[in-house]
Amino acid sequence: MSDSSSGGAQTGTYSLSLLRLNRPCNAGTLGCGALAAGSISRPLASSAYTYSAAAGESFTLRMLNYGGALQPDLRVYDAQGNPVGQSTSGNVTGVDVVQPAAGVYTVVAMDAGVLQAGGPFGIELLRTRNACSAASPQGTTVNGVINGAEPFISYSIPATSGDALLVRSSSVTPGFAAQMDLYDPTGVRLSSSTFALSQTVSATGAYTVIVGASARSRPAATRFPGSCSTVPPPHRPCSVAAPPPHPCRPQTNSAITSLPPTRAI
Repeated sequence: MSDSSSGGAQTGTYSLSLLRLNRPCNAGTLGCGALAAGSISRPLASSAYTYSAAAGESFTLRMLNYGGALQPDLRVYDAQGNPVGQSTSGNVTGVDVVQPAAGVYTVVAMDAGVLQAGGPFGIELLRTRNACSAASPQGTTVNGVINGAEPFISYSIPATSGDALLVRSSSVTPGFAAQMDLYDPTGVRLSSSTFALSQTVSATGAYTVIVGASARSRPAATRFPGSCSTVPPPHRPCSVAAPPPHPCRPQTNSAITSLPPTRAI
């Protein structure tokens, strides 16, 4: 450390932080679809996690702020300590890692705030290729619950090149809107939206949709009920016949519909 001023007359205190980016000490372990809770309790503190990725098995990470004062900052490094991934846009801090090499990756959660106030947070990892979720057939309405223990839910949608996919959501929970992110079969993010997104796909394979809250600082709860059936060709959009809402539970409907390419929105 040295004084960088022109006269060399400045004095002051400072702090240093050192973290090994490959084989980090005292690191937690991340699994697909499992929320990991942590807390940053002092300036320059960080929490490190490791994740073992298979070759080409793309994944995304989301960091939630549970305290309000924390400014989430998320970094990902490969087995050699090189930074990887692309930061995502939106109200939740995230990083997409596309077609990684096989190996152990290090995930570092930090506070990016100037005051380093810290606070509690949550991190969830979801695969965007070979998703850790059940297949969701086209033309159906799927059920799910978003809450503090499961802030994100992923769905795998089989599609053929030229299909026009329409993904919609609705909610009777006051102030709640679902954020939906669509990924192609290689794990590349195609689009993001609330309420509805549409995409004509160019490759055959399993597409991944990740659903969470469009705005969040603390855990919330939302339910996805309802059902519908696929209408035979000419592939008219199916209608949703959802059951009456439960009087004690907030609810959300989400529908996935396949349209022919000529009717893409």
